Amino acid sequence: MGARVGIVGISGYYSFSFAEALWTNHDVDFAAASTWPAEEKRGVRRRMMTPQEYASRFEVKMYDDPLKMIKTEGLDGVALCGDTDDHKDMVDALASTGVHLFFHKPMCNTIEEADHILGAIRKHGNKSGACNPARFDDAIIQAKALVDGGEIGDLLTVRSLLSHGGSFKSNLPPGITSLQGPWMHLGFYNADNILSFMGWAEVASVFAHYAKLSPEDAQPEDCGKGLVKLKDGRIASMDLYCSSMWSGPLWEIEAIGTKGFIRTSQSVTQGSLFTKDGVKAFQHDHQHGRRVHFGELGAWAKAVEAKVDCELSGERAHRGIEICVAWKRSSDQGIPIAIPVERAR
Repeated sequence: MGARVGIVGISGYYSFSFAEALWTNHDVDFAAASTWPAEEKRGVRRRMMTPQEYASRFEVKMYDDPLKMIKTEGLDGVALCGDTDDHKDMVDALASTGVHLFFHKPMCNTIEEADHILGAIRKHGNKSGACNPARFDDAIIQAKALVDGGEIGDLLTVRSLLSHGGSFKSNLPPGITSLQGPWMHLGFYNADNILSFMGWAEVASVFAHYAKLSPEDAQPEDCGKGLVKLKDGRIASMDLYCSSMWSGPLWEIEAIGTKGFIRTSQSVTQGSLFTKDGVKAFQHDHQHGRRVHFGELGAWAKAVEAKVDCELSGERAHRGIEICVAWKRSSDQGIPIAIPVERAR
């Protein structure tokens, strides 16, 4: 059956989408789910189902104590859902069990939380992974394979675009700050896309501007442009658009090398490779309609079974969080921010 896994926290979008992906994957033993005590104490307003409905819908055993669930069910891994604000406390409560941990995005909201989470994972030896569904978009998978295969020569720069319709800050329960604006909630996608395509090269500094352009959007800032300067001299960039007025391509990648370049266009789910030999198109594999979370959670389950980190590990997610924090500081201060960023004293 494969890895035996569960979910902790059953409020919010990811608690449903992750469960759906695990439940429909016949190679995964999705055995149990647990509410998270903190979400119960403060009152749940973003829950799609009651615990009983959740257990029935996904055919899992429901617990109100995640530690008891992990021990009783003999779980190999748990996906942490609910609110990002809870992730640090979840890690503190669960890491000592040695269970494999998977974070919905973003992994956390501050660099201090990222330091704490990474320290706990290292201390207890947990294998880890973090959510970025852009990695599992078929066109982006193909684009990265072409880049890694040398089809455009030596990679010089990458541009990552993310657009997202809709408002994120409406209907949040009082005291919940999980959705910290596009610089963290959506910037995390761009930071990971850039680092992933650029081979996780070391970052020297970042610079960004965020703006508020759409009055209908509840985000405090809804558009952004950011640069990432690598220590090897290369420069990558991100474009971020968040508006309730329209919904464009969810994400795109443009990669430029010494022998050609690639651009994906998710608006028509295809990409193009441009070289001296001409233009070659590649098409999204429509057989993988569920691939975004189905593929992502399937890859996590395989990592759990193999007892290894996911490709986007907690350690690498930490690097993405640091870029997001630096982008925000850069926009606020109007200056480039060096990496590593200065920690709060």
